Amino acid sequence: AALVDAKTERIFFTGSIEVGQKVMAHASRSLKKAVLELGGSDPAIVCDDADIDNASSGIVWGAFNNCGQNCNSVERVIVDASVAGRFMEAVVEKTKRLRLGNGMDPETDVGPLASEAQLKKTETSVRAAQNRGGRLLCGGRRPAGMKGYFYEPTVIEWSRSNPAPADEELFAPVLYITPSVGDGDAVRLANQVGVERNAHYRAPLFGEPIILADQRIGIFPRAHVVDEEAVVIIDLEAVGHRDQTA
Repeated sequence: AALVDAKTERIFFTGSIEVGQKVMAHASRSLKKAVLELGGSDPAIVCDDADIDNASSGIVWGAFNNCGQNCNSVERVIVDASVAGRFMEAVVEKTKRLRLGNGMDPETDVGPLASEAQLKKTETSVRAAQNRGGRLLCGGRRPAGMKGYFYEPTVIEWSRSNPAPADEELFAPVLYITPSVGDGDAVRLANQVGVERNAHYRAPLFGEPIILADQRIGIFPRAHVVDEEAVVIIDLEAVGHRDQTA
């Protein structure tokens, strides 16, 4: 509070949603500009006409790059049920090929977690997910014979009938995949948790990607294209966006 109330022009905060709300409340008293980077469980949506090879490759990279310790890591995937089997098979096959090792080694795909505490938190989270009905597709353990805070890249199938697996970002190499029934159901599942930092929408390029996103997922604000493969990153920081298409 003292820092926010000091004679500074702008506050940039990275941390939890709860503390971020307090920072914003204090900053608003003097109309001070505040940028908040808060935790969330970032979703990706894979539609029925998506390029499965492209989507699975991008999501494996987005989920496990830097051992999942990125603020915009993909943590949940909602995939149309008609292609879910092929998509999960592709994701698991590519995930199993990832090479664990020293993060400074250029041959390494996935390095260690940052601390023992984070490793134990990951183990606890994965066990809790399995106890709640999550089906382990690969990973879910420390790799045998490796010293350090390593955890195998983990993929878990999650039923659409279960509540969202996590409301806070785990910061770990763990990916949940949930089959959905149509675009409206996918948006509903993506919006199950309170706040997400980013959403990742994957589909083939039919004309302009923004128009495509507006037509199929029209409730997400401020969509912008990030590459030529029709991958659209959609800002979901505004709280309260819910499915208007179902």
